[in-house]
Amino acid sequence: MYQKSDTNPEELVKLYESLKVDRDNMYSIWEECRFYFNSEKQLMQPNNSGSKQIEQSTPLNPVGYDASMRFASGLFSNTYSAGDQFFSFKVSQAQLGDDEDQMKDWAIDAAKTCMDRITSTNFSITAYDMMLSYSRLNTGVMYFEWNRDKGLVFREIPVTDCCLAEDSEGYVNIVIREFELTNRQAYQKWGEACHPSVKEEAKDVDKSNKKIKYLHFVTPRKDYKSDSMNKMDMPFKSCYVNLEKKHLVEEGGYSYFPYATPRFLHNKQMPYGRGQSFTALDVMRVLTKMGENIDDGVELGVNPPVFSVGPGGEKEDIDLRPGAWNYLGSETKIEHYQTNLDLPNAMGREQQKEQEVRNLFFNDVFVTIEGEAALKNVTATAIDFLRAERIQALLPIVNRLYDEFYSPLLKGVLQILVENGEIPPPPSIDIKNLRVEFSTKLDQKLKLQDSQQILQGLMEVQQIYTQMIESTDLKHLINVDEIARDLFRNKNVSPKYIKSEDETNESRAAEAQAMQAQQNQQMIMDKVGQADPLRKPEGGSMVDLLGEA
Repeated sequence: MYQKSDTNPEELVKLYESLKVDRDNMYSIWEECRFYFNSEKQLMQPNNSGSKQIEQSTPLNPVGYDASMRFASGLFSNTYSAGDQFFSFKVSQAQLGDDEDQMKDWAIDAAKTCMDRITSTNFSITAYDMMLSYSRLNTGVMYFEWNRDKGLVFREIPVTDCCLAEDSEGYVNIVIREFELTNRQAYQKWGEACHPSVKEEAKDVDKSNKKIKYLHFVTPRKDYKSDSMNKMDMPFKSCYVNLEKKHLVEEGGYSYFPYATPRFLHNKQMPYGRGQSFTALDVMRVLTKMGENIDDGVELGVNPPVFSVGPGGEKEDIDLRPGAWNYLGSETKIEHYQTNLDLPNAMGREQQKEQEVRNLFFNDVFVTIEGEAALKNVTATAIDFLRAERIQALLPIVNRLYDEFYSPLLKGVLQILVENGEIPPPPSIDIKNLRVEFSTKLDQKLKLQDSQQILQGLMEVQQIYTQMIESTDLKHLINVDEIARDLFRNKNVSPKYIKSEDETNESRAAEAQAMQAQQNQQMIMDKVGQADPLRKPEGGSMVDLLGEA
């Protein structure tokens, strides 16, 4: 329960108000992303940030929802597998000390235990929900903790409900979460620590269900004690505040940062992520307008306006809505409005825009049906090249996901399990100094892709050198070594596998020297082989004189 402290809730509220400015600046673009990429068209609640709501009647193209969902599914299924040990804990050689074997065994057992505990929780469902928010809003937030009754629990928090701040290295180290509780719920949770008005209204039938906004602050604690397990001394401070009354209802702490907050791409000017959904908005706006125009054109073709005999009207009174009747004078024949809609061309243009959206969400990388259909007329070599190029574009995003989501989450889970007796403490190292290494499906695919690229490069270089042997004049015209190096670079072959020009010359010189030595040895052997051991030595020769002696 709540312990008295020197924490000033008014100062915390000031921090919230200052960070809320940056968060509210993101609301308008988040609202639009949710509108175009959520199937339910579920907009956020008004936040008084001045952002403009989008008309709910706007017809939407479903490609945004489908592409973002496929991206989230592909990314999740290729970076996490409930049946496989997709990560391990590593310690640098310098930190192992005298307990090397013991430390390595502990790290292996700790990783297996973490995987077992994670698999038995709600992590899969929660992580996928987080990936969906991450793919659509470019920032994900996951909270995790140890619950006395349930054990390890995970919860996806919409970034729209959070205010974020970073440390000097660009990692999120402050999260302020907004949530609402009724007076009755607040009193059940905090009891006498609630503000007097909440306690009073919780007992009033008419006011007990009145909702109040609360804030949960998680911030670094300046004066923490690393060797203390008292929550008031831990590295991260946890405070719950009644926003309306600026009243602190609970303070505690964490030995780890309880939020994992991946950003798709990071902009140093703001802690919130940028990414493909923001880029896709322009295309989605065009698609929405194209859909409206196509629907209007088709409806006009099926049910065109009619120009008929009757009392004439002014020119500006002409009604071109589907099925409208226009009376333009007694001499006018009955005619139907003729549309000039080129439907096949319009549909083709719409499909091109839809493919742009799918490509922005890397659907072609994760081998979707649409991706293969789009490449069905392309050669296998071209498909491999395009896929390798797209995978290379995805690498920085995946590496950031490992760095900002999986690594801090797994190290936090390890800390939780050690504190609660599920895993013994490490023999000789602080958990914070561990390194997490990954062996996910995506890593395996990347390694396979690298191997295929190397093999293809070797085959193509071999063809070039074969041509050089068959046509000796070519070596006077081209620098085949540079061609080979460029080819390997274009195949994204790691530079560590390619020898430099000096190393290549040294290798050739050593090979030539070895071949010369071999030739000299062969010449000696040939001469020795010509000698006849049964032949009588020439008179007066050394052999003859030795024989006589």
